[in-house]
Amino acid sequence: RTPRRAYPTRKRAQQQQQDSAPSLPRVSAPPATIRAESFTEGQPEPAPTGPRAPLASLEQGSTGARRELSDSHYTPYAAPAPPSTMASTSPLCIALTALLVGLPSIIMIALSFHRLQTTEVGLDYNTFRERVNTQVYMTPGLHFLGLPHRFIRFEKVVQTVQYTDDEGDILHTRTADGLPVTLGLSFQFRFDTARAYDLYMTFGKNHLQVLDNKARATVANVACNYSAYKFFSDKQGIAAHMQRVLDQELSENLYASIDALQIETIELPFLFQNAILDSIKMKQQIQATLKYKENMQVTFEQEIMVAVQSKQQTIVLAHGEAARIMELASANANVTTATVDAQINAYSMVAEALGFSASSQELLDYIWWESQQELGGKGKSSYMVGVNQAVYVAGGSPGAPVKSPLYS
Repeated sequence: RTPRRAYPTRKRAQQQQQDSAPSLPRVSAPPATIRAESFTEGQPEPAPTGPRAPLASLEQGSTGARRELSDSHYTPYAAPAPPSTMASTSPLCIALTALLVGLPSIIMIALSFHRLQTTEVGLDYNTFRERVNTQVYMTPGLHFLGLPHRFIRFEKVVQTVQYTDDEGDILHTRTADGLPVTLGLSFQFRFDTARAYDLYMTFGKNHLQVLDNKARATVANVACNYSAYKFFSDKQGIAAHMQRVLDQELSENLYASIDALQIETIELPFLFQNAILDSIKMKQQIQATLKYKENMQVTFEQEIMVAVQSKQQTIVLAHGEAARIMELASANANVTTATVDAQINAYSMVAEALGFSASSQELLDYIWWESQQELGGKGKSSYMVGVNQAVYVAGGSPGAPVKSPLYS
């Protein structure tokens, strides 16, 4: 038989609690409710399922009855731990832990890298503190900025701004003489990337809008300094002036520079534009006439130069020919003189040798017969009997006159 458990009296339980108080820790806890169940004799005592209650406040009721006992000071009862399953689940736990810890870390590291293109520069912007780092990132590629950071990007290549009718933002202004003029132009600019921090701190993200407004105002102000006719006659000069003024304005206020500016279209009032076109045509005709006049003057000057050279050449040739004739005549005269002198000397010697006088008829006859002898040797002489040989009849026609003496 299992003896019935004997519960101590209340006084004895309090005494036992006081004796054990110095050695046992006192735990303050909210009042605990403990249910005591009676059991019949011969049955085993039920195993405790919760914290064990102190015996100080235990009151026993009748058999089978339940009473609740409360006490503010009790000693907790720890139930035995179930068998450990760590050995069988450790790889799974390690994998889950690595996944839960590593995946967010990888995502945060990946989000901390930011890329710059080859045509961009960037400023490091902290979105948590809303601050911008003064360093300008010029190198393209990946940069580690951190999780709450991002790039504020600026283009470092040449950009083009166009004011055309196709885009709907053509420029309207007035000339120096008050006429309305519509300009279509474009210009190429680039920002000073080394001063990107100053640009952002001055204008924020509105720098392109500020540049557009500044360009419109500058172009309109420069256009007011020129007359309407000047826009037709010197468009390139006006464009160069606009480029210089706009480059100065942007470099001083917007940290940018102008590479080129082109005026593409110019529109003035219809009647004035037609009058300008007519005057331009007339001026072109005048210019063409002046050019023709200049060309003809050059042609005439060339012809005059050719005539002068021809005159000089003719004069030189005439002097040369005259000199040649004079020299030839002088030579012939000298030859004739020498021949005559030689003949005079020869006949003088003949006359002296034959005893003829210088004025006698015999010397003349001798000269005549000598000439006949020379002609006879050449087969050109003939003699007629009974005719005076001092004259002859020439010509083949009947009644021809007597020409001249043979020895003349």
